[in-house]
Amino acid sequence: MKLIKSKSVIATTLAAGLLLSMAVPSYPLAAKQEPISYENVESMLKGLSAEERKALNELTAAPTFTIAPDVEQNSSEMVSVIVEFKTLPAKVAVKQQAAIGKRMLEAAAETQVEQSHQAFKKFVSSFKKQKSMKDYDPAAIEINREYKHVINGVSMTLPGIAVKELLASDEVKRVWSNKELQLDVPEGKEGISPKMADSVPQIGVDKLHDENITGKGIKVGVIDTGVDYNHPDLTESYKGYRDTDGEDPKEIDPDAVKGWDFVDNDADPMETTYEDWQNSEYPEDYNGSKYYTSHGTHVSGTIAANKQNDVDYAVGGVSPEVDLYNYRVLGPYGSGTNEDVIAGIDKAVSDEMDVMNLSLGSSVNDPLDPTSIAINHAMLSGVVAVVAAGNAGPSEKTLGSPGTAALGITVGASDSAMNIPTMSLSAGKDTLSLMLLAKNFSDQLKLLEAKNLPLVSAGIGQAGDFEGIDVKGKVALIERGTLTFDEKIANAKAAGAIATIIYNNTDGQISAYLGEGKGYIPSFRLSKEEGEKLKNSGVSTVSFKDLSSTKTEGDTLADFSSRGPVNGNYDIKPDVVAPGVAVFSTIPEYINSPEEGEDYSISYSSMQGTSMASPHVAGVAALILQSNEEYDPFDVKQALMNTSVDLKHHYSVNEVGAGRIDAYEAVHAETTIKVLDQTETMTGDEKTLIEEETGSIAFGREYLRENNEAISISKDIEIENRGKKKNYAISVKFNEGIEGVENAKENGVKLNIKNSIAVGKEKSKTLPATIKVPSTAKPGAYEGYIIFTNKDNQEENYQVPFSITVTDKGIDYIETDRPSLANDITFWQHYYPIINGMFALKSPMETIDVILSDGKTGEPLGYIGSLNANNMVPDREYFLIYMFTGYMQPFTNDPENPIAEERVKLPEGDYKFDFIATDESGKTYTIDSPVIVDNTAPEVSWDKKPGVYELNDSMFTEEDGMEAFYVHGNVQDQTVDLLNEKGLEYDQSSNTMFFDTSKFAYFARTFPIAENGEVKFGIEKSDIAEDALYLQLATMDIATAVNHERYIFLQEGTPYISADYNKKSIKKNDTITMSLTLNNVKDLMSSQHKVSFYDEYYQFKNAKLSQEIKQYAKQKGISVELKDPEVAKDEPWTSSVTLETVLSGKAFNGLSGDMPIIDVNFKLIDDTLYSKYSAFEVVTASYEQKDNKTAELPFYSTEKFEVISKHTTVEGTVNLEAFNSEEGYFNRTGDAENLGINIYAQTRSGKKYKGTIDSYGQFQVKGIPASSQEYTLVIAAPGHLKSYSTFIPGKKVAGELIGQLQRVRPALGLAGDVNGDKLIDIKDIRDAVDAYGDEDSSIKKEDINQDGKVDEADVRLIEKNFLAKGPDAGNKDPKETIGKKDLEYFLRLIELEPNKN
Repeated sequence: MKLIKSKSVIATTLAAGLLLSMAVPSYPLAAKQEPISYENVESMLKGLSAEERKALNELTAAPTFTIAPDVEQNSSEMVSVIVEFKTLPAKVAVKQQAAIGKRMLEAAAETQVEQSHQAFKKFVSSFKKQKSMKDYDPAAIEINREYKHVINGVSMTLPGIAVKELLASDEVKRVWSNKELQLDVPEGKEGISPKMADSVPQIGVDKLHDENITGKGIKVGVIDTGVDYNHPDLTESYKGYRDTDGEDPKEIDPDAVKGWDFVDNDADPMETTYEDWQNSEYPEDYNGSKYYTSHGTHVSGTIAANKQNDVDYAVGGVSPEVDLYNYRVLGPYGSGTNEDVIAGIDKAVSDEMDVMNLSLGSSVNDPLDPTSIAINHAMLSGVVAVVAAGNAGPSEKTLGSPGTAALGITVGASDSAMNIPTMSLSAGKDTLSLMLLAKNFSDQLKLLEAKNLPLVSAGIGQAGDFEGIDVKGKVALIERGTLTFDEKIANAKAAGAIATIIYNNTDGQISAYLGEGKGYIPSFRLSKEEGEKLKNSGVSTVSFKDLSSTKTEGDTLADFSSRGPVNGNYDIKPDVVAPGVAVFSTIPEYINSPEEGEDYSISYSSMQGTSMASPHVAGVAALILQSNEEYDPFDVKQALMNTSVDLKHHYSVNEVGAGRIDAYEAVHAETTIKVLDQTETMTGDEKTLIEEETGSIAFGREYLRENNEAISISKDIEIENRGKKKNYAISVKFNEGIEGVENAKENGVKLNIKNSIAVGKEKSKTLPATIKVPSTAKPGAYEGYIIFTNKDNQEENYQVPFSITVTDKGIDYIETDRPSLANDITFWQHYYPIINGMFALKSPMETIDVILSDGKTGEPLGYIGSLNANNMVPDREYFLIYMFTGYMQPFTNDPENPIAEERVKLPEGDYKFDFIATDESGKTYTIDSPVIVDNTAPEVSWDKKPGVYELNDSMFTEEDGMEAFYVHGNVQDQTVDLLNEKGLEYDQSSNTMFFDTSKFAYFARTFPIAENGEVKFGIEKSDIAEDALYLQLATMDIATAVNHERYIFLQEGTPYISADYNKKSIKKNDTITMSLTLNNVKDLMSSQHKVSFYDEYYQFKNAKLSQEIKQYAKQKGISVELKDPEVAKDEPWTSSVTLETVLSGKAFNGLSGDMPIIDVNFKLIDDTLYSKYSAFEVVTASYEQKDNKTAELPFYSTEKFEVISKHTTVEGTVNLEAFNSEEGYFNRTGDAENLGINIYAQTRSGKKYKGTIDSYGQFQVKGIPASSQEYTLVIAAPGHLKSYSTFIPGKKVAGELIGQLQRVRPALGLAGDVNGDKLIDIKDIRDAVDAYGDEDSSIKKEDINQDGKVDEADVRLIEKNFLAKGPDAGNKDPKETIGKKDLEYFLRLIELEPNKN
C-alpha cells in the first residue's frame, strides 16, 4: 500500500461550534453559586501559608530534567532516546579541568569514557535478563549508537515504560528524546541567483585565491544528506570512501575511513539517489520534498568545488583545495534524527576534521539541546563548528538548534551584488525595459537580439490558458499570480513558446530572479504598469534589442534568515551572515538528468537558505586555518566576527551578529578582540558555567530595578595584537530606528569603556565594558557596536556587537506542550492526559500559584497547584512536569474553606490557566494560557465507510499517476475552531491519522491530513494479491481523543467467515449473540470454527444453528447438525469454544455462496472492561468440500459492541517523595513491590477496596462501584505521610452513572515521618541523627529513601518537610523542639548546616 498524499485544496470555513456544546460533563463542577471574583482569589492565595500550600498540590519545577518531558513513558511501545552519561568526553574533560587550574591527562579521561560505556552496557545486559516478558520483550532493547567525543553516551530504542529504569544506572545523567529533523529550504521566489563568481568576490575570497590561499591541507567535514562525489567539480576535492566494485561498504571498519553514512550505516556517503527512489516503495514527493536528495552536494560545492567540469558555468568553491569528507545524517526526503546528527558530529571530531559544516537544524531554540551541546564540545575538542541559523525568519527568536550553541559559529543569510541581464523590448511605438527572470543553461540571449517575434497573451500561465491559442515559436505574455514562476514557464514551454514575459500583479517590478536551470526558456520580468500597458496595446509583434546587464545592490538580509536572540541566555545569534540567497552550486547528476546515462553538464542548481550561507563561512574558516596554523576554533570565530562589515541597511545585532563576513580581512587580521565570557552547559545534573571566548557581548536580560537603582553589568574584552605596536581609538555606536530596539540616548542607557588603548607588538591587554541602565529606562533591547580603529590606519577597524534586553518585573512567559487535553479516554496507545509547562520569570518571586478559570468569562473556577519560587532564577527556563491532568480543586466561596479538598475531573470545555506570581513585597503578577478539555474525537467522514470490501478490477482507478482503490475522507475537529478564535494558529492538519496493517495494531505510521482536513489512501492490487489487507485507522486530535475505524480489503470471491452481533451494547449479566456467516464458500459439506473469548469477563452459554441455515436445509431436503461445543482453556486470559457443523443429504453437492450459519451466545460476568468497543475473535476456521478437500476460512470482520460498566478501576503511579526523581518521576522501578507500599480506595464510611502495585510503581484498585459519592485513594509507605487523593468513581453518560478507568496522579506523599506518628517533627530528626551513617541492606525506618544507608539525603527530607502534618493526624500537632534542642541542634550534631532554602 502506498502512502498516497491528498492534494491541497482551498480550505473551507469550518462550522462554528464551541466545545461547551459537546457531550454531557462526566461530573458537575459544583452546584450553582455566586461568581468568585479574581480579586478574592488573589487575596486568598496571598494568605496561604507554606504548610497550607503543601497540603494542597505542590507542583514540581526544575531548570533541567533527567528524562525529557516529551519521552513517552507510559506505554510498552518502543521509543527512541539519546542517553547522556555523567562522564564528560575526554578532550572536553581535559579542557574543563584546565579551566579551573587542574591537570588531567587525555589518556586518563579516555579511560574514564570507555569505563562508563562498559558499565552501562553491563547494566543494560543485566536488566534485560531480569525483566518479565509480561511487561515487554527484553530482546527489543537495543543500543544503536555510541558517542564518545562530543557527548558521552548512547542512543537506544526501548519500551517507553523501561526508560525510567535507565536512571538506576550510575552512569546516566540525562535521557533526551530522539527528535526528527527535516531540511527546510526556502523557495527561490524572492531575491537573486548568484553564481559563486558573484558571492566569492563579495566576501573577498578571490583576492585570497590570488595569494594561493585555497584551503590546501585543511580537512572539512560536511554533515548533511551525503554527496555526489563523482561530480566533476567535486571529485578531486573529495577524499572519503568511494563505492568500489566487489566491495561491500557495510563491511568497512568505521575507524579505517574518514566520513560515514549514518543513514545506511556504511562507509559510502552517497546522496539518496533517483535509483534509490525507483527501488523503494515510497512516493517521489512527500510533504513537499523529493525522496532523492541534493542538499549535501550543493553545500559541498560552495565549500570545495574546483571548477573542473567542462562547462562555462562550472563552480569554484570558497576553498577549492580542501580535503572534503562527508557525513550522511539525513536520508530520503532530507529527513533524519538527532541520533544521527550527533553521530556525525562525534565521528567528525574522531576523524580530526579541522572544520565541520552543519546546514541543518531543528525548530527548537534551545542552547542546551543535545545537538547544541555536541557543537559546543566539538569546538572545545578543536574543530571549528559552523552551523546554519535556520530559515524561520523574519521574527525574533526563530533560531533552531544546533544554531543556538553558544560556542559554535552560527550563520545567517544575506544576498550578493551581481550582474543581471537586461534587454529592451520594442512594442509598436513603446520601448520597455526587461530584466531576465530565468533561462536554460544553453540559452544564448544574444540570439534574441533584433528578432521580431509574435506576442500572445496567455492569462496567468495555467495549462488551461494555453488551450485554444497558438504560442508555438512565439512569446507568451503572462500575469504573475496563483502559480509559481517555474510552473508558468514550464506550461509555456510545453505549449511551444520560445520565450515568456511575466509582469507583476502588484505595483513595482518583480524582485525574483531564478537564474539558470534545466527546463527554462528565456523568461523576462516587467513591472505591473508596463505589463498591463503591453497587454492593452494590441501589439502582436515585439522585437528584443540591446542586451546589457544591471548590477543589484546586494548585502541585504534575507527575510527567511532566522533571528536571535537565543532563548534563556540571550546570546547574540547569528554570529555572522554570509551570501545565502539563491546560491548557484553543484547538485547530483540524477537531479536534472534522471534518465539512463551520465550527464553532468547541467548538474547545477540555485538554492537559498542559511544552509547556503553556512558553507561560505566554513570555507573561509578553512582559508583562515591554512594561513594561521596556530589558531584554535575560537581564534577563527573571533577573526570572522571582528572583521565583519555592516550590511547596506540597519539591522539588529540579533539579526546579523557582527555583520557580513570579510574573508580577506579575517585571514590577514593582526588584531583579535576577544570577549571573555561564560556560558551555561550541563555537568552532571547541574547547569554549570564554562569559559567562553567569543566576538560579541551578550549582557543578557535584566529586570528594571526600583528605588532609582541602575542595572550595571561588566564584561571583559581582551585585545591581542600580533602586528607592530598599535593605538586603537574606541567608540560606541548604539543602534536606533530598528523595530524592537529602544533609543539608548533618550533612555539614559550608556556603555562605558575607555576611548583608546595602546597594545604593544605580540602583546595583549584587557579592559572592561560596562553597560548601565537606569530604573527609568523603557523596557526593550539596547544594542549596538563597540568599534576599535587603528589610529594610524583608519581603514583598519574591528567591531564587537553588544546587546542587553531589559524588562519590567513579572512572569516572562508560560508555554504548554499543547493547548488541549483529553481526560476521559481509555485504552489508547497515544493517550496522554497530562499537560506539561515551561516558564521563565522576569524577576525574583516568592510563590507561583496556578489556577483554572473559565475561558470565556474569566471567572476563577479552581486551584491547580503552587510552586515555591524562592530559589528560581530569572531568565532561566523551568520545566513544570505534570502541571495539569484534567483535575482541579474547586473554589467554594466559603471563607473558612475557600478551596475544596476533593479534586474533580473537569468536563469538556473552554478554560485558561492563570499563573499568579507573588514577589517579596507582596505584589502579584499574572499571565494566562488557554487550555481546552476535549474528550470528543475528531469526526471522520469517508466516501466509502469502514467495513469489509471485496475488490475487483473495475473498482481500481488512477489518481496522481497511480492505480488503486481510492478512499477519500475528511477530518474535522471542533477544537481547531476554538483555538483559532483565541489567536492560536492551528488547522485540521494538527490532527493525526495513524494507520497499521497488522491484525493487532501498533500505531506508528500516519496518513497526511491537509489543512482543510482532506485525506485519502489507495489500496493497490499488489496489496491484496496474496492475502487480505487489514487497515486499522486511529484518528487523534491534539488532545489525544481518538476515533478508531477498521477496513479489510480482499479479492472478490475470497472465502472467509464474518460476524455480527445482536446488540450494540451490554451490561453485566447480559447475554450477547455472535452470528457467524460464511462468505464465498464452494461445495461446503462441513465446517469448524474456534471462537476465542476472555474468560475473566465472559462465559460461554450455548451455540445454535442460524434460522437461515435451517431454512436452507429444509429447502434442499438435507440435514444440518451442530455438534456439541468444546470449551478449552488456551492462554492465561483466554478460553475458546470449538464449533462444528455438518451438512448431509442424498445428491447434495455442498453449500456454495454466503450463509449465516451459527449463533454463539456469551454472558458478561465481569464488567471492568473499559475499551470503547469489544468483539470476539474467530481464531481458526475451515471447511471440508464434497471431494474431501479442506479449505481455510480466514476471519474478516469489523463489527463490534460496547460494554457499559458499572464498576470503576483506578490506576496510576505512586507519588512518594523519597522514591521520586528531582522532576517528580518515580525512580525505584524494578523493586517497587518491596518498598512496603500499601494502596487502597476508601468510602466516607470507611469501606476499603484494596489495590495492587507492580515492580514499576504502577498501582491498580479494581471493583469500585460507579458512584457520585467521593472516595479517597490512600497511599501509605514507610517514612512518608499518607497521600490522600479524592475522586468520584462514576461518571454520567446520557443521565446514567457508569464506571470508568481512572488514571490519577496521586497527591505527593511527603517524606520524613520516621516513627510513623503521622507527623514530621523533632522526634523524626532525632531518630535519623541517632542512626546517621548506618548502612543496612534490610529496611531500616530511618533510611527513608531505602537506599541501604542513613545519610544526608534522608536527613534533608525531614528538614524540607519539618512540621508537616499528615491528613490523618487529627488533632495531633508536630513538635518543634525536645527541650531546648531544635532542628539546627540535631543537624550540627552530624556537621550539617541548616538549608536556607
